Amino acid sequence: MGERWNTAAMDGINLPSTEAYNQNFSFDIIPTSMVESVVVSKTATPDMNASFAGGYVEVRTKDIPNENFTTVTLGTSYNDISTFKEFLTRKRGRYDYFGYDDGTRDFPMGLKAMNWENPQFFEQSKQFTNDNFTNYRTTADMGSNIQLALGRTFKLKNNNKWGFAGALVLRNEQNKLQIDHTGRGNWLDTTYLTSPEAEDYQQSPVKFYNFKNQGASYTYNSTVAGMMNFGLQLGKNRFSFRNSYTHIYDNTVTRITGWNEYSGEVGCRPMQNWPTIISITELSPTTTPNRSKH
Repeated sequence: MGERWNTAAMDGINLPSTEAYNQNFSFDIIPTSMVESVVVSKTATPDMNASFAGGYVEVRTKDIPNENFTTVTLGTSYNDISTFKEFLTRKRGRYDYFGYDDGTRDFPMGLKAMNWENPQFFEQSKQFTNDNFTNYRTTADMGSNIQLALGRTFKLKNNNKWGFAGALVLRNEQNKLQIDHTGRGNWLDTTYLTSPEAEDYQQSPVKFYNFKNQGASYTYNSTVAGMMNFGLQLGKNRFSFRNSYTHIYDNTVTRITGWNEYSGEVGCRPMQNWPTIISITELSPTTTPNRSKH
């Protein structure tokens, strides 16, 4: 089944999607050295969150590692559609690669919704002192994935022990999605009912047009993730304290050139350089599950 029907969890806590508009989690942001086990379930049990219809994937991380470890992983990726090719984006700040805003994307406070015919409209627009709406042409870089993981175990008296395991991950991707045709929103579809006032609407003659509303979506995504687990084992009792943090920054620019008005026998009137759709999302979920085992 599609990713929207699946749920990812870590140590019993549902994980947020690493994509802004899809229910999808990229497991490559979890270092393999931090993984103790992976459990995949197709049916729900009483201890699970019932938010899935396809599969439930739970990653269980280490708190007291069996042996000390230190791992550093560097990775890169190449996309033949976007890498080293033209890429549209908003004005970037100094920390966009890490997914954090340095103030470049700040909007003025206290804005009021109003029509452009309102005399205060242009006065209010003067409050925009940052370059919030200009589109810039640049070149997409290769994707990158940096991971650092560290784990230590310390022995105590009477075969007791305590330890910790932590990791820090930084991932950046710049992708381009080609849009061959779209007929949603203000964009017209390639068919048109010539008599929409007819009593039987479904019997109205249909006119076909040979045009496409084409364009592309450019997505700049940065994910920063960290986790730190502590564990203490005293005889048959084990206590664990787990923390995870994820910061997701998604900047998507969509530009489409196409048609927005039918013009009878002539066909359609083109609408070139239709206003670009800009979407920016920032999420910073944090989880702190505590567990004890006796």
